[in-house]
Amino acid sequence: MPDSLTPIIEAPAELRTTILSALNIFPRSSARLSGIKIKATKRDNSVEVVVSGVEGEAVGIAKDPFPTDKRWSTNDIARRWGELAKTASVKALSVYTGENLYWGSLEGVRPSNLWRLLRQRGFSNQETELILNSIYGVATEKTQLLKELYLKQEKMVFADNNSISLYIGIPFCPTRCAYCSFTAYPLKTHGHLKKPYLEALYYELAELRDYFVQKRVAVKSIYIGGGTPTALEAEELRQIFSLLPETEEFTVEAGRPDTIDRAKLLVMKEAKVDRISVNPQTLKESTLKLIGRKHTIEDFYKAVDLVREIGIPVMNIDLIAGLPGENAEDMDNTLERILALKPENVTVHTLAAKRASTWYKELDRWPLPSSLETEKMVVNAANKLNQAGLHPYYLYRQRHMAANLENVGYALEGQECYYNIVMIEELNTVVGAGAGASTRVVNQAIERIVNPKCPATYANRVADLLNAKKNNLDRLFLV
Repeated sequence: MPDSLTPIIEAPAELRTTILSALNIFPRSSARLSGIKIKATKRDNSVEVVVSGVEGEAVGIAKDPFPTDKRWSTNDIARRWGELAKTASVKALSVYTGENLYWGSLEGVRPSNLWRLLRQRGFSNQETELILNSIYGVATEKTQLLKELYLKQEKMVFADNNSISLYIGIPFCPTRCAYCSFTAYPLKTHGHLKKPYLEALYYELAELRDYFVQKRVAVKSIYIGGGTPTALEAEELRQIFSLLPETEEFTVEAGRPDTIDRAKLLVMKEAKVDRISVNPQTLKESTLKLIGRKHTIEDFYKAVDLVREIGIPVMNIDLIAGLPGENAEDMDNTLERILALKPENVTVHTLAAKRASTWYKELDRWPLPSSLETEKMVVNAANKLNQAGLHPYYLYRQRHMAANLENVGYALEGQECYYNIVMIEELNTVVGAGAGASTRVVNQAIERIVNPKCPATYANRVADLLNAKKNNLDRLFLV
Protein backbone atom coordinates (compact mmCIF):
# COMPACT_ATOMS: atom_id res chain seq x y z
CA MET A 1 0.00 0.00 0.00
CA PRO A 2 1.39 3.48 -0.86
CA ASP A 3 2.64 5.59 2.10
CA SER A 4 -0.19 8.07 1.50
CA LEU A 5 -2.69 5.33 2.31
CA THR A 6 -0.90 3.85 5.32
CA PRO A 7 -3.37 3.88 8.22
CA ILE A 8 -2.90 5.13 11.74
CA ILE A 9 -2.55 2.04 13.92
CA GLU A 10 -3.15 1.87 17.66
CA ALA A 11 -2.12 -1.60 18.75
CA PRO A 12 0.44 -3.52 20.79
CA ALA A 13 3.77 -3.51 18.94
CA GLU A 14 3.72 -7.28 18.37
CA LEU A 15 0.45 -7.02 16.41
CA ARG A 16 1.29 -4.17 14.04
CA THR A 17 2.95 -6.27 11.31
CA THR A 18 0.06 -8.71 10.97
CA ILE A 19 -2.46 -5.86 11.03
CA LEU A 20 -0.64 -4.21 8.13
CA SER A 21 -0.54 -7.53 6.28
CA ALA A 22 -4.35 -7.63 6.39
CA LEU A 23 -4.41 -4.62 4.07
CA ASN A 24 -2.76 -6.70 1.32
CA ILE A 25 -6.02 -8.61 0.93
CA PHE A 26 -7.84 -5.44 -0.20
CA PRO A 27 -5.95 -4.21 -3.31
CA ARG A 28 -9.10 -3.12 -5.17
CA SER A 29 -10.32 -1.10 -2.18
CA SER A 30 -7.03 0.69 -1.42
CA ALA A 31 -8.35 4.17 -2.33
CA ARG A 32 -11.27 3.77 0.08
CA LEU A 33 -8.83 2.92 2.89
CA SER A 34 -7.03 6.28 2.68
CA GLY A 35 -6.73 7.94 6.08
CA ILE A 36 -8.33 5.15 8.10
CA LYS A 37 -7.51 4.41 11.72
CA ILE A 38 -7.13 0.86 13.00
CA LYS A 39 -7.34 0.21 16.73
CA ALA A 40 -6.60 -3.29 18.05
CA THR A 41 -7.23 -4.49 21.60
CA LYS A 42 -6.17 -7.81 23.10
CA ARG A 43 -8.80 -9.46 25.28
CA ASP A 44 -9.12 -12.94 26.83
CA ASN A 45 -8.11 -15.28 23.98
CA SER A 46 -9.38 -12.78 21.41
CA VAL A 47 -8.54 -9.59 19.54
CA GLU A 48 -10.99 -6.81 18.75
CA VAL A 49 -10.23 -4.40 15.90
CA VAL A 50 -12.07 -1.16 15.18
CA VAL A 51 -11.61 0.49 11.77
CA SER A 52 -12.75 4.10 11.45
CA GLY A 53 -12.61 6.59 8.60
CA VAL A 54 -14.65 8.85 6.36
CA GLU A 55 -17.04 5.96 5.56
CA GLY A 56 -17.86 5.23 9.18
CA GLU A 57 -16.75 2.63 11.69
CA ALA A 58 -16.55 -1.18 11.60
CA VAL A 59 -15.66 -3.80 14.20
CA GLY A 60 -14.05 -7.22 13.82
CA ILE A 61 -13.39 -9.85 16.48
CA ALA A 62 -11.36 -13.08 16.25
CA LYS A 63 -11.16 -15.64 19.03
CA ASP A 64 -9.32 -18.88 19.76
CA PRO A 65 -12.00 -21.45 20.71
CA PHE A 66 -9.42 -23.86 22.19
CA PRO A 67 -6.83 -21.59 23.86
CA THR A 68 -5.38 -24.12 26.32
CA ASP A 69 -5.73 -27.22 24.17
CA LYS A 70 -2.63 -29.42 24.36
CA ARG A 71 -2.99 -30.36 20.69
CA TRP A 72 -1.54 -26.95 19.76
CA SER A 73 2.20 -26.94 19.15
CA THR A 74 4.56 -24.34 20.61
CA ASN A 75 4.74 -22.65 17.20
CA ASP A 76 0.94 -22.59 16.94
CA ILE A 77 0.70 -20.77 20.26
CA ALA A 78 3.50 -18.34 19.36
CA ARG A 79 1.65 -17.29 16.18
CA ARG A 80 -1.79 -17.07 17.71
CA TRP A 81 -2.04 -13.40 18.73
CA GLY A 82 -0.77 -12.32 15.32
CA GLU A 83 -3.29 -14.60 13.56
CA LEU A 84 -6.14 -13.26 15.65
CA ALA A 85 -5.11 -9.65 15.00
CA LYS A 86 -4.95 -10.22 11.26
CA THR A 87 -8.32 -11.97 11.15
CA ALA A 88 -10.03 -9.34 13.30
CA SER A 89 -8.57 -6.65 11.02
CA VAL A 90 -9.78 -8.45 7.90
CA LYS A 91 -13.27 -8.79 9.38
CA ALA A 92 -13.44 -5.10 10.23
CA LEU A 93 -12.01 -4.03 6.88
CA SER A 94 -14.45 -6.34 5.10
CA VAL A 95 -17.40 -4.60 6.76
CA TYR A 96 -15.86 -1.16 6.15
CA THR A 97 -15.27 -1.73 2.43
CA GLY A 98 -18.29 -3.94 1.74
CA GLU A 99 -16.01 -6.68 0.35
CA ASN A 100 -17.09 -10.27 1.10
CA LEU A 101 -13.97 -12.16 2.10
CA TYR A 102 -14.91 -15.81 2.14
CA TRP A 103 -11.37 -16.94 2.98
CA GLY A 104 -10.87 -14.51 5.85
CA SER A 105 -7.22 -13.84 6.59
CA LEU A 106 -5.90 -16.85 4.63
CA GLU A 107 -3.65 -15.87 1.72
CA GLY A 108 -1.89 -19.14 0.88
CA VAL A 109 -2.30 -21.19 -2.26
CA ARG A 110 -3.46 -24.31 -0.40
CA PRO A 111 -6.06 -23.61 2.33
CA SER A 112 -6.82 -27.33 2.35
CA ASN A 113 -3.35 -27.91 3.80
CA LEU A 114 -4.46 -26.10 6.96
CA TRP A 115 -7.49 -28.39 7.25
CA ARG A 116 -5.23 -31.43 6.86
CA LEU A 117 -2.73 -30.07 9.41
CA LEU A 118 -5.43 -29.52 12.02
CA ARG A 119 -6.79 -33.03 11.48
CA GLN A 120 -3.26 -34.36 11.94
CA ARG A 121 -3.04 -32.40 15.20
CA GLY A 122 -6.01 -34.49 16.37
CA PHE A 123 -8.86 -32.00 15.91
CA SER A 124 -12.10 -33.47 14.59
CA ASN A 125 -13.73 -32.23 11.40
CA GLN A 126 -16.23 -30.23 13.49
CA GLU A 127 -13.44 -28.69 15.63
CA THR A 128 -11.40 -27.91 12.52
CA GLU A 129 -14.36 -26.10 11.00
CA LEU A 130 -14.76 -24.02 14.16
CA ILE A 131 -11.05 -23.15 14.24
CA LEU A 132 -11.03 -22.00 10.61
CA ASN A 133 -14.10 -19.87 11.22
CA SER A 134 -13.02 -18.38 14.56
CA ILE A 135 -9.24 -17.96 14.25
CA TYR A 136 -8.97 -17.37 10.51
CA GLY A 137 -12.37 -15.91 9.60
CA VAL A 138 -13.15 -18.46 6.87
CA ALA A 139 -16.82 -18.44 5.86
CA THR A 140 -18.96 -21.49 6.60
CA GLU A 141 -19.51 -22.27 2.90
CA LYS A 142 -15.74 -22.48 2.40
CA THR A 143 -15.11 -24.63 5.49
CA GLN A 144 -17.80 -26.98 4.19
CA LEU A 145 -16.02 -27.06 0.83
CA LEU A 146 -12.68 -27.86 2.50
CA LYS A 147 -14.28 -30.68 4.49
CA GLU A 148 -15.80 -32.14 1.34
CA LEU A 149 -12.42 -32.02 -0.41
CA TYR A 150 -10.62 -33.58 2.55
CA LEU A 151 -13.03 -36.51 2.79
CA LYS A 152 -12.83 -37.17 -0.95
CA GLN A 153 -9.03 -36.88 -1.14
CA GLU A 154 -8.59 -39.05 1.95
CA LYS A 155 -10.21 -41.93 0.06
CA MET A 156 -8.26 -41.36 -3.15
CA VAL A 157 -4.68 -40.57 -2.10
CA PHE A 158 -2.41 -42.40 0.28
CA ALA A 159 1.18 -41.47 1.10
CA ASP A 160 3.42 -43.80 -0.90
CA ASN A 161 7.11 -43.04 -1.24
CA ASN A 162 7.49 -45.78 -3.83
CA SER A 163 5.47 -43.97 -6.48
CA ILE A 164 5.71 -40.50 -7.98
CA SER A 165 4.11 -38.32 -10.64
CA LEU A 166 5.80 -36.78 -13.67
CA TYR A 167 5.08 -33.32 -15.08
CA ILE A 168 6.34 -32.23 -18.51
CA GLY A 169 6.29 -28.57 -19.49
CA ILE A 170 5.85 -27.42 -23.09
CA PRO A 171 6.56 -23.65 -23.02
CA PHE A 172 5.05 -22.69 -26.39
CA CYS A 173 1.65 -21.32 -27.43
CA PRO A 174 0.09 -20.04 -30.67
CA THR A 175 -0.35 -16.63 -28.96
CA ARG A 176 -0.18 -15.38 -25.39
CA CYS A 177 -3.48 -14.64 -23.64
CA ALA A 178 -3.68 -11.28 -21.87
CA TYR A 179 -4.30 -12.81 -18.41
CA CYS A 180 -1.65 -15.57 -18.69
CA SER A 181 1.34 -15.77 -16.34
CA PHE A 182 2.47 -19.30 -17.22
CA THR A 183 5.60 -20.29 -19.09
CA ALA A 184 4.17 -19.68 -22.55
CA TYR A 185 6.12 -18.24 -25.49
CA PRO A 186 4.32 -17.44 -28.78
CA LEU A 187 5.66 -19.62 -31.59
CA LYS A 188 5.57 -16.66 -33.96
CA THR A 189 8.30 -14.90 -31.97
CA HIS A 190 10.02 -17.83 -30.25
CA GLY A 191 9.58 -20.68 -32.71
CA HIS A 192 13.34 -20.73 -33.41
CA LEU A 193 13.84 -22.05 -29.86
CA LYS A 194 11.61 -25.07 -30.32
CA LYS A 195 14.08 -27.50 -31.92
CA PRO A 196 16.95 -27.07 -29.39
CA TYR A 197 14.40 -27.08 -26.59
CA LEU A 198 12.88 -30.38 -27.68
CA GLU A 199 16.32 -31.97 -28.04
CA ALA A 200 17.06 -31.05 -24.42
CA LEU A 201 13.66 -32.30 -23.30
CA TYR A 202 14.11 -35.62 -25.12
CA TYR A 203 17.44 -36.04 -23.32
CA GLU A 204 15.94 -35.29 -19.90
CA LEU A 205 12.97 -37.61 -20.41
CA ALA A 206 15.15 -40.50 -21.58
CA GLU A 207 17.44 -40.07 -18.55
CA LEU A 208 14.52 -39.90 -16.15
CA ARG A 209 12.88 -42.97 -17.63
CA ASP A 210 16.10 -44.97 -17.21
CA TYR A 211 16.46 -43.68 -13.65
CA PHE A 212 12.91 -44.75 -12.73
CA VAL A 213 13.55 -48.23 -14.13
CA GLN A 214 16.87 -48.52 -12.28
CA LYS A 215 15.35 -47.44 -8.95
CA ARG A 216 12.14 -49.44 -9.49
CA VAL A 217 10.06 -46.31 -9.07
CA ALA A 218 6.42 -46.49 -10.13
CA VAL A 219 5.16 -43.43 -11.99
CA LYS A 220 1.51 -43.27 -10.99
CA SER A 221 0.53 -40.29 -13.16
CA ILE A 222 1.92 -38.20 -16.02
CA TYR A 223 0.74 -34.69 -16.84
CA ILE A 224 1.87 -32.71 -19.90
CA GLY A 225 1.16 -29.01 -19.54
CA GLY A 226 2.52 -25.65 -20.54
CA GLY A 227 2.07 -23.45 -22.46
CA THR A 228 0.09 -25.47 -24.91
CA PRO A 229 1.46 -28.98 -25.54
CA THR A 230 -0.63 -29.33 -28.69
CA ALA A 231 1.20 -26.34 -30.17
CA LEU A 232 3.73 -29.05 -31.10
CA GLU A 233 3.37 -31.15 -34.23
CA ALA A 234 2.00 -34.71 -34.05
CA GLU A 235 5.42 -36.28 -34.62
CA GLU A 236 7.01 -34.14 -31.93
CA LEU A 237 4.35 -35.32 -29.50
CA ARG A 238 4.95 -38.91 -30.61
CA GLN A 239 8.66 -38.57 -29.79
CA ILE A 240 7.87 -37.26 -26.31
CA PHE A 241 5.38 -40.07 -25.67
CA SER A 242 7.94 -42.69 -26.77
CA LEU A 243 10.28 -41.59 -23.96
CA LEU A 244 7.80 -41.87 -21.12
CA PRO A 245 7.51 -44.62 -18.52
CA GLU A 246 4.36 -46.65 -18.05
CA THR A 247 1.74 -45.00 -15.89
CA GLU A 248 -1.77 -45.44 -14.50
CA GLU A 249 -3.04 -41.97 -15.44
CA PHE A 250 -1.92 -39.91 -18.46
CA THR A 251 -3.15 -36.33 -19.01
CA VAL A 252 -2.43 -33.88 -21.83
CA GLU A 253 -3.39 -30.22 -21.33
CA ALA A 254 -4.37 -29.52 -24.93
CA GLY A 255 -5.78 -26.17 -23.87
CA ARG A 256 -6.23 -24.14 -27.01
CA PRO A 257 -8.93 -25.68 -29.25
CA ASP A 258 -7.27 -24.24 -32.38
CA THR A 259 -4.22 -26.48 -31.80
CA ILE A 260 -6.14 -29.77 -31.70
CA ASP A 261 -6.41 -31.91 -34.81
CA ARG A 262 -7.05 -35.53 -35.73
CA ALA A 263 -3.38 -36.45 -36.20
CA LYS A 264 -2.41 -35.26 -32.72
CA LEU A 265 -5.36 -36.97 -31.07
CA LEU A 266 -4.55 -40.25 -32.82
CA VAL A 267 -0.98 -40.04 -31.51
CA MET A 268 -2.40 -39.49 -28.02
CA LYS A 269 -4.77 -42.42 -28.35
CA GLU A 270 -1.88 -44.63 -29.50
CA ALA A 271 0.14 -43.54 -26.43
CA LYS A 272 -2.81 -44.38 -24.13
CA VAL A 273 -3.51 -40.79 -23.07
CA ASP A 274 -6.71 -41.11 -21.03
CA ARG A 275 -7.34 -37.50 -20.02
CA ILE A 276 -7.37 -34.33 -22.11
CA SER A 277 -8.22 -30.69 -21.42
CA VAL A 278 -9.95 -28.55 -24.05
CA ASN A 279 -10.22 -25.05 -22.63
CA PRO A 280 -12.33 -22.27 -24.14
CA GLN A 281 -12.39 -20.23 -20.86
CA THR A 282 -15.67 -18.70 -22.10
CA LEU A 283 -18.18 -19.23 -24.89
CA LYS A 284 -18.73 -15.52 -25.46
CA GLU A 285 -17.08 -14.66 -28.77
CA SER A 286 -16.39 -11.00 -27.96
CA THR A 287 -14.60 -11.97 -24.74
CA LEU A 288 -12.38 -14.45 -26.59
CA LYS A 289 -11.19 -11.65 -28.86
CA LEU A 290 -10.73 -9.23 -25.97
CA ILE A 291 -8.48 -11.56 -23.95
CA GLY A 292 -6.35 -12.65 -26.91
CA ARG A 293 -7.71 -16.15 -27.52
CA LYS A 294 -7.14 -16.61 -31.26
CA HIS A 295 -9.82 -19.26 -31.68
CA THR A 296 -13.56 -19.27 -32.18
CA ILE A 297 -16.40 -21.02 -30.42
CA GLU A 298 -16.75 -23.18 -33.52
CA ASP A 299 -13.09 -24.26 -33.10
CA PHE A 300 -13.94 -25.38 -29.58
CA TYR A 301 -16.93 -27.48 -30.66
CA LYS A 302 -14.91 -29.10 -33.45
CA ALA A 303 -12.16 -30.01 -30.97
CA VAL A 304 -14.68 -31.56 -28.55
CA ASP A 305 -16.25 -33.60 -31.36
CA LEU A 306 -12.80 -34.89 -32.39
CA VAL A 307 -11.90 -35.87 -28.83
CA ARG A 308 -15.14 -37.84 -28.52
CA GLU A 309 -14.71 -39.42 -31.95
CA ILE A 310 -11.12 -40.53 -31.30
CA GLY A 311 -12.12 -41.84 -27.88
CA ILE A 312 -9.97 -40.11 -25.24
CA PRO A 313 -11.96 -41.28 -22.18
CA VAL A 314 -11.95 -38.22 -19.90
CA MET A 315 -12.32 -34.61 -21.04
CA ASN A 316 -11.78 -31.56 -18.84
CA ILE A 317 -13.01 -28.09 -19.78
CA ASP A 318 -11.57 -24.95 -18.13
CA LEU A 319 -13.66 -21.83 -17.57
CA ILE A 320 -12.78 -18.46 -16.01
CA ALA A 321 -15.13 -16.39 -13.82
CA GLY A 322 -14.55 -12.65 -13.69
CA LEU A 323 -13.42 -12.07 -17.29
CA PRO A 324 -13.72 -8.48 -18.56
CA GLY A 325 -17.04 -7.51 -20.07
CA GLU A 326 -18.85 -10.55 -18.65
CA ASN A 327 -21.60 -10.91 -16.08
CA ALA A 328 -23.28 -13.80 -14.28
CA GLU A 329 -25.70 -14.32 -17.14
CA ASP A 330 -22.78 -14.77 -19.57
CA MET A 331 -21.19 -17.32 -17.25
CA ASP A 332 -24.50 -19.17 -16.85
CA ASN A 333 -24.90 -19.33 -20.62
CA THR A 334 -21.37 -20.66 -21.09
CA LEU A 335 -21.80 -23.30 -18.41
CA GLU A 336 -25.14 -24.53 -19.72
CA ARG A 337 -23.61 -25.03 -23.16
CA ILE A 338 -20.60 -26.78 -21.64
CA LEU A 339 -22.73 -29.14 -19.55
CA ALA A 340 -24.68 -30.10 -22.66
CA LEU A 341 -21.40 -31.66 -23.91
CA LYS A 342 -21.31 -34.03 -20.89
CA PRO A 343 -17.69 -33.39 -19.82
CA GLU A 344 -16.24 -35.66 -17.15
CA ASN A 345 -14.34 -32.75 -15.52
CA VAL A 346 -14.87 -28.98 -15.39
CA THR A 347 -12.44 -26.58 -13.74
CA VAL A 348 -13.76 -23.17 -12.72
CA HIS A 349 -11.00 -20.61 -12.32
CA THR A 350 -11.45 -17.15 -10.88
CA LEU A 351 -9.56 -14.42 -12.70
CA ALA A 352 -6.37 -13.42 -10.87
CA ALA A 353 -4.26 -10.30 -11.39
CA LYS A 354 -0.90 -11.92 -12.12
CA ARG A 355 2.25 -9.82 -12.30
CA ALA A 356 3.62 -11.81 -15.25
CA SER A 357 0.52 -11.21 -17.37
CA THR A 358 0.55 -8.67 -20.19
CA TRP A 359 -2.39 -6.70 -18.75
CA TYR A 360 -1.32 -6.54 -15.08
CA LYS A 361 -0.22 -2.88 -15.07
CA GLU A 362 -3.36 -1.78 -16.92
CA LEU A 363 -5.87 -3.98 -15.11
CA ASP A 364 -7.92 -1.02 -13.83
CA ARG A 365 -8.61 0.00 -17.43
CA TRP A 366 -10.31 -3.30 -18.27
CA PRO A 367 -14.11 -3.64 -17.87
CA LEU A 368 -13.93 -6.16 -15.04
CA PRO A 369 -17.13 -7.28 -13.31
CA SER A 370 -17.67 -6.24 -9.69
CA SER A 371 -16.69 -8.54 -6.84
CA LEU A 372 -20.37 -9.27 -6.17
CA GLU A 373 -20.95 -10.19 -9.82
CA THR A 374 -17.91 -12.50 -9.84
CA GLU A 375 -19.10 -14.14 -6.61
CA LYS A 376 -22.46 -14.76 -8.29
CA MET A 377 -20.71 -16.43 -11.25
CA VAL A 378 -18.78 -18.79 -8.99
CA VAL A 379 -21.75 -19.66 -6.77
CA ASN A 380 -24.04 -20.28 -9.75
CA ALA A 381 -21.38 -22.43 -11.40
CA ALA A 382 -20.96 -24.56 -8.28
CA ASN A 383 -24.72 -25.11 -8.04
CA LYS A 384 -25.09 -26.05 -11.72
CA LEU A 385 -22.10 -28.39 -11.65
CA ASN A 386 -23.28 -30.16 -8.50
CA GLN A 387 -26.75 -30.61 -10.00
CA ALA A 388 -25.10 -32.18 -13.07
CA GLY A 389 -23.25 -34.69 -10.86
CA LEU A 390 -19.84 -32.98 -10.99
CA HIS A 391 -18.47 -32.42 -7.49
CA PRO A 392 -15.36 -30.57 -6.22
CA TYR A 393 -12.22 -32.64 -5.72
CA TYR A 394 -9.33 -30.15 -5.62
CA LEU A 395 -8.89 -26.44 -4.94
CA TYR A 396 -6.20 -23.81 -4.97
CA ARG A 397 -5.94 -20.06 -4.63
CA GLN A 398 -3.72 -17.29 -6.00
CA ARG A 399 -2.86 -13.79 -4.87
CA HIS A 400 -5.15 -10.97 -5.98
CA MET A 401 -7.96 -13.19 -7.20
CA ALA A 402 -11.18 -11.48 -8.20
CA ALA A 403 -13.54 -11.30 -5.20
CA ASN A 404 -10.83 -13.07 -3.14
CA LEU A 405 -12.18 -16.43 -4.31
CA GLU A 406 -10.57 -19.67 -5.59
CA ASN A 407 -10.08 -22.17 -8.41
CA VAL A 408 -11.99 -25.46 -8.09
CA GLY A 409 -11.84 -28.68 -10.09
CA TYR A 410 -15.13 -30.59 -10.43
CA ALA A 411 -15.51 -34.18 -11.63
CA LEU A 412 -17.99 -36.99 -12.03
CA GLU A 413 -17.58 -39.66 -9.37
CA GLY A 414 -14.55 -41.82 -10.21
CA GLN A 415 -13.27 -39.43 -12.91
CA GLU A 416 -11.12 -37.21 -10.67
CA CYS A 417 -7.54 -36.45 -11.74
CA TYR A 418 -5.08 -38.00 -9.28
CA TYR A 419 -2.25 -35.76 -10.50
CA ASN A 420 -4.17 -32.56 -9.73
CA ILE A 421 -4.70 -33.67 -6.15
CA VAL A 422 -1.14 -34.72 -5.33
CA MET A 423 0.35 -31.71 -7.12
CA ILE A 424 -1.87 -29.07 -5.53
CA GLU A 425 -1.89 -30.66 -2.08
CA GLU A 426 1.84 -31.60 -2.22
CA LEU A 427 0.97 -35.09 -1.02
CA ASN A 428 3.50 -36.93 -3.14
CA THR A 429 6.66 -36.36 -5.13
CA VAL A 430 6.25 -34.72 -8.54
CA VAL A 431 9.24 -34.69 -10.88
CA GLY A 432 9.17 -31.82 -13.37
CA ALA A 433 10.82 -31.98 -16.80
CA GLY A 434 11.06 -29.10 -19.26
CA ALA A 435 11.14 -25.32 -19.05
CA GLY A 436 9.39 -23.83 -16.01
CA ALA A 437 8.68 -27.26 -14.53
CA SER A 438 9.04 -27.61 -10.78
CA THR A 439 10.27 -30.77 -9.05
CA ARG A 440 8.94 -31.24 -5.52
CA VAL A 441 10.46 -34.09 -3.57
CA VAL A 442 8.13 -34.89 -0.69
CA ASN A 443 10.09 -36.45 2.14
CA GLN A 444 10.21 -35.31 5.77
CA ALA A 445 10.38 -31.83 4.21
CA ILE A 446 9.60 -30.69 0.68
CA GLU A 447 12.64 -29.92 -1.48
CA ARG A 448 12.18 -27.99 -4.72
CA ILE A 449 14.15 -27.74 -7.94
CA VAL A 450 12.72 -25.32 -10.48
CA ASN A 451 13.76 -25.47 -14.13
CA PRO A 452 14.37 -22.09 -15.82
CA LYS A 453 11.38 -20.69 -17.70
CA CYS A 454 13.47 -19.63 -20.68
CA PRO A 455 13.66 -22.52 -23.22
CA ALA A 456 17.25 -21.63 -24.18
CA THR A 457 18.45 -21.41 -20.57
CA TYR A 458 16.78 -24.71 -19.78
CA ALA A 459 18.47 -26.38 -22.78
CA ASN A 460 21.88 -25.11 -21.65
CA ARG A 461 21.44 -26.25 -18.03
CA VAL A 462 19.48 -29.48 -18.47
CA ALA A 463 22.32 -31.83 -17.47
CA ASP A 464 23.06 -30.02 -14.20
CA LEU A 465 19.35 -29.76 -13.35
CA LEU A 466 18.88 -33.46 -14.03
CA ASN A 467 21.74 -34.38 -11.68
CA ALA A 468 20.26 -32.24 -8.92
CA LYS A 469 16.91 -34.04 -9.28
CA LYS A 470 18.54 -37.46 -9.19
CA ASN A 471 20.46 -36.55 -6.04
CA ASN A 472 17.28 -35.45 -4.28
CA LEU A 473 15.40 -38.52 -5.43
CA ASP A 474 18.25 -40.76 -4.28
CA ARG A 475 17.75 -39.47 -0.73
CA LEU A 476 14.02 -40.12 -1.02
CA PHE A 477 14.28 -43.68 -2.24
CA LEU A 478 17.48 -44.56 -0.37
CA VAL A 479 18.55 -47.01 -3.07
